[in-house]
Amino acid sequence: MKQTRIFSLAVSLSLLAMILGCEPCKDGCCPVDKEPAAQTAPATEEAATTPEEAAPAAEGTLPESVEIQDAAEEAPAVESLDAATLEDVPGSEEVKEEEKADDLPATLELNAPEVTSEATAGTNPADTNPTAYAPVEMLGEQLEAFVENLEKTLESDEDFEDTKGRIARDANTVAALALVLGLHDQPNPYKVAASNIIAAAQTLAGDADYATTKANFEALKASLKSTDGKNLAWDVPVANLAQLMKEVPLLDGKIKSGIRRFRKTDEMAGYAVALAAIFQVSTANVGETCDATKGTEWIAFCLESRDDAGALANALTAKDKKASQKAYDKLTKSCDECHAIFHQTATK
Repeated sequence: MKQTRIFSLAVSLSLLAMILGCEPCKDGCCPVDKEPAAQTAPATEEAATTPEEAAPAAEGTLPESVEIQDAAEEAPAVESLDAATLEDVPGSEEVKEEEKADDLPATLELNAPEVTSEATAGTNPADTNPTAYAPVEMLGEQLEAFVENLEKTLESDEDFEDTKGRIARDANTVAALALVLGLHDQPNPYKVAASNIIAAAQTLAGDADYATTKANFEALKASLKSTDGKNLAWDVPVANLAQLMKEVPLLDGKIKSGIRRFRKTDEMAGYAVALAAIFQVSTANVGETCDATKGTEWIAFCLESRDDAGALANALTAKDKKASQKAYDKLTKSCDECHAIFHQTATK
């Protein structure tokens, strides 16, 4: 009977040792000879020899291990901490900044360079020096390019009737470019001749037969070297608004294609300068719009578009693709806002 009781006690102690995570002694007598590594308990003076004596020790040890396990389960993971808790975590500032960036609109470009020009839109076309939106060298190159295109168009009378619209459009653009060159803050080969160039371009833009148009073009070429020019002013119209607005989408199309492929950026910059000059000169043409009573709004729209085109030219010259796209988008937005009131087809 005694042997059966001892055997039962040994089995109980072995089971208890398995629960507590320790190995039974070789003699199978003590469940607490080896304390758990995570705890420090005072050594017992003598081993328990009965289940009644061993049970209190087990009951005093087991709750502590359970509490440790519960605490581990309740400890929040770092990734689940809220913003207030993150303030005390090293490196939390970087985490919060990344979260802020993730919350921004997808269309917003982070750290994109600001697209600016020296020009500041207002309501007075004379307030800004042309250098800010139309560098004189690039502007002169555009004038020469348009004159060259006119010459090629008039090489023969073949299809002359079909090219009259192009001649009128380009001749008006020449007049606009000449005005900006004539009032430019920098010296240039066309500054003195500008008024004569404008007069010759206006004549060339008129409806005439081939022989007369050809002669008018020769007069335009001669005016480029004239030295007896007259004074000019921003508030006097020098070109037909409808013809200028026909030139704008052609230049815009070339620029849009160039930005998409991002090649020939210097050429695209020249087109942007031509656009800036057109917008500057158009400030005097409010009387040709669909609502001549909104002069202040018209001038403000023209100057804003001028500055946007100037910023685009600067970005293209710098060969900065991201800034070029940003400037082009800004120019498109300005044009759309203007068209909402002064549609390009609603001119007299």
